[in-house]
Amino acid sequence: MKAELHNPHILSPTETPVELASYGAAWKSEEATGFVRIIPAGPGVKGLDVAATIIGNDAQACKGKFASGRTSELVDSDVVFRGMATCEDSDGSRMAQYFIVPRRKGGFVMFSVQSNMKTEQAREVSKEQNLAGFRKAALVAVSQ
Repeated sequence: MKAELHNPHILSPTETPVELASYGAAWKSEEATGFVRIIPAGPGVKGLDVAATIIGNDAQACKGKFASGRTSELVDSDVVFRGMATCEDSDGSRMAQYFIVPRRKGGFVMFSVQSNMKTEQAREVSKEQNLAGFRKAALVAVSQ
């Protein structure tokens, strides 16, 4: 079964949560929220470094059980770097997936998908078939 995001929409500046306001474009659906962020080029910075830094920040923010990982994946002959993190604390369970794609102009574009895991639909966001779609969407968006 493939999950779809129900009623996704781009958030206006007034709808965008404060913690996402500086990232650029943010979106929300019934199952998840996300954002797009440009990561400037830095000397020797690699996509896996970006993924490790982002999930390290998530680890500091989580006050309970935390798990994370990072990987690089080949999608249509291009590399997509991915960071993933889960947190379970007094605020509930949360999952974050970060897809990091190199930019032609240097640096990276990071696409985030975050779910509060409260409903079955929200848990479906992290299923492999859906993650494959997010990886592909990240590559398509950067290649445009």
